[in-house]
Amino acid sequence: MLRKSILAWTLLSGIVTLSGSIQAEGGFFNEPGGKQLSPAAQDRVFAARVYSLLDQETGPVAKHVQVTRFGNTIVITGEVENSAHATVIDGLVLESAGIKRETQAGSAVVPEKDRECGGKPATGNAKRRLIVKGKKDCSSLRSDEPGQARGRVYNHLAVAALDPSRKVAAAKLLLAEAVVELVDAGYTQVLDRAVMRMVAQDGVLYILGGLGEVEYTRINAVLMAFPGVSDVRFYAE
Repeated sequence: MLRKSILAWTLLSGIVTLSGSIQAEGGFFNEPGGKQLSPAAQDRVFAARVYSLLDQETGPVAKHVQVTRFGNTIVITGEVENSAHATVIDGLVLESAGIKRETQAGSAVVPEKDRECGGKPATGNAKRRLIVKGKKDCSSLRSDEPGQARGRVYNHLAVAALDPSRKVAAAKLLLAEAVVELVDAGYTQVLDRAVMRMVAQDGVLYILGGLGEVEYTRINAVLMAFPGVSDVRFYAE
């Protein structure tokens, strides 16, 4: 148990450091010279752009907000002061991705057609290189199939408790401990951003990725047996 606690705190320190370093990144999804970034790197760059926009538009309001992306699935977690702030942050995440919800209360999203792309290529979408200024798809959704790309955005922001910092810290610690538990159980893919992402909120673990049904079932069994986990939700690509 002591070893797991040490490993969890080590991972937690890495998570905090990473969240800080992500915000310093920027630019489009292609490196200088036109080299295409990996999907995992594209997700990190997207997070950097979101955090930069949130900081510019809301300042400390989004201090305890985390945005996690895997492919075309985005999960928003953390604490805000009121539901109005949650709505504003939701809108800014959609704006940063160049997408809109199909229905007001739904999770399904599609490209926002009314944005001006300024003649730049659709970020993170190698299939759509001929974007010109006008009402085109300039979203960051990615698709290998012809036709309109689609995605999902889940807003799990909670209205802040008396001590939001403590709740956010507890969620990060639970996440780190859950990662150690999965690694000990042999599921080292939890460490690979190209395979899956995991985030915690109020005792719930949200898993984003492209694992198969068998893996999800086994991972669910491991995590649900772990103290402090009330539910596990899978958002498969």
